[in-house]
Amino acid sequence: HERWARRSYLCAPWSSAKLVLHNPYMASPRVLAHPFQVIALLRNCEVGKLDLFCAACPAAVMQDALPQLLRHVEMQQLVSVLVPLLNNVELHAPLVSMLRRVDVLRLADILNGTLPGKLDTLLRSPGETVVDITCAVKDDRVSAMLALVNHAPDKLLDLMANCGESCGVRELRGARGRYLASRQRLALALGPVARRF
Repeated sequence: HERWARRSYLCAPWSSAKLVLHNPYMASPRVLAHPFQVIALLRNCEVGKLDLFCAACPAAVMQDALPQLLRHVEMQQLVSVLVPLLNNVELHAPLVSMLRRVDVLRLADILNGTLPGKLDTLLRSPGETVVDITCAVKDDRVSAMLALVNHAPDKLLDLMANCGESCGVRELRGARGRYLASRQRLALALGPVARRF
């Protein structure tokens, strides 16, 4: 069974058919408009792992996100950064959370700018901290965040943990409701900290 689970979808046509049967958006025109990316995804994802991810992620989220990711994430990054996340069941919940809350184009930029294996480390952090930071970081600081992700992920995890403990949580009133002030402070601080690396 373990040997079968490690096979790709292209080596198991019935599994590919089952995947599409349970997730019709996988064969939508918006997805099939990127045939080489779809083939790369099916060639490198392990049988069963993509099924589990699709079951965990709401169909509406995948229907919107998948075509954009296939369009905007570079082929090499799709295979070396995204596929390992999909093949790791432990990372499915935080990845689903990112897809639900983070702008897809920002997520594509993150996937394109991250070295293989680095995002895995951050997604293993407890709670929604990584997602909170990713949502709160301003557009002009995303590259600073990626510098920390790629060159000092442990430093970024320490910063997130310390900020959560020392900054505290403050309610910000307004049209957007409640926010974690500590997460916003960390997001603003990313620029100066990342310049050290």
